[in-house]
Amino acid sequence: MKDKVDEDEGLMMMMKKLELDEWGFLPYFYSYFNYHESPDWRSPLNRSYDFLKRSLQDFIDDCDQYESFDFSIGTETVGGVKLCSYAELQEINDNFDSNRCIQKTLCGRLFPGTIGEGSEKRSVIVKTWDFLLPYGHGHVQRPFDFCDQIKLFTNKEVNTHPRLAKLCAICCDIRLAAVYDVKFDENTTRFLSDVLLKDDFGWYDRLNVAIQLANLLVSLHEKDIFLGSVTASCIMIPDKEMNIKLFDFGPAPTRLYGKNNDMTIKCHPGREAPDRGYMSTKSDVYVFGMLLVELITKKELDDSFSNAKEGGKKNVVDESFKEVDPETASRITSLTYRCTEWKPAERPTMKDVLDVLTEAMKMGARGEKRKRDENEAVEAAAVPLLA
Repeated sequence: MKDKVDEDEGLMMMMKKLELDEWGFLPYFYSYFNYHESPDWRSPLNRSYDFLKRSLQDFIDDCDQYESFDFSIGTETVGGVKLCSYAELQEINDNFDSNRCIQKTLCGRLFPGTIGEGSEKRSVIVKTWDFLLPYGHGHVQRPFDFCDQIKLFTNKEVNTHPRLAKLCAICCDIRLAAVYDVKFDENTTRFLSDVLLKDDFGWYDRLNVAIQLANLLVSLHEKDIFLGSVTASCIMIPDKEMNIKLFDFGPAPTRLYGKNNDMTIKCHPGREAPDRGYMSTKSDVYVFGMLLVELITKKELDDSFSNAKEGGKKNVVDESFKEVDPETASRITSLTYRCTEWKPAERPTMKDVLDVLTEAMKMGARGEKRKRDENEAVEAAAVPLLA
């Protein structure tokens, strides 16, 4: 019981510093590396040389002011996860070499890294929350989003789910970052956004990914937790067996509250439901529906889906998926329509969604077996009888 109290205390201490305006985002924004790492920090509205020179000098002056800022929060762990220093974080991922950046996330970047020594050394992935120049409205939200994600990934009621990436270290010293205990192999590790439009990403692999994500969301919703914004770039596929890991989601305020409460969203880049600033489990259903559309149509979401929905089209499944029978295609198309209803009350639950997808997978398996049986029967009939 004492360990649980200590873990909660560490989390509350971090949130107090980052969320209650004791620190805010400025100590993270005014760091020298933000200037060097920013690809083009110049404001598009002000490109004169004199303005840029003054802006740079002002930025450096403010960096000088925050150079000795005290980032300690008075604990060594947060939610039972080790809190590492910035120096340790640099050692883990080779000093944030931009050439080794894996990809951008909704709020930052991913880098490969290693932890441990000798035979205990293993591959990890480091995710940053970036405050790159120029200053933008999303910067204010970064500390809130950081705490939001740490709360989820350290929540012992859900963080053992096999589809959630495991958090093994946190940094809020100079830079906000999280270290995930997920092996990165440039030869096998992929992201859903990388394969979404590929021809070799087959129907059953797509259905398998959708079922895994739906299963995770069902588990979270049972604990009154919802994410609000998940895109294909938030989902990692670290192995050839297509086992997914969710490592990111769009920023929003506190998610750990009951079914009868609403929470206004302050800032929510990425993809979200049209729920007028209020999140619920049905917001996740809407976002899942948009991702499911991309999975079954093999293209990025555009107006063609809305037109198909308004026109009552029975099947939006890509024609290249020959293994999908008309009944299954119609059922999954109908599911995407229901998931993306404008009114939350008209959307299904994630449990309903999971049931439809699981049945579609079973129907596909039965159909494949029937085809194999038919082929074997034809082959057997073609064999001449022995004299």
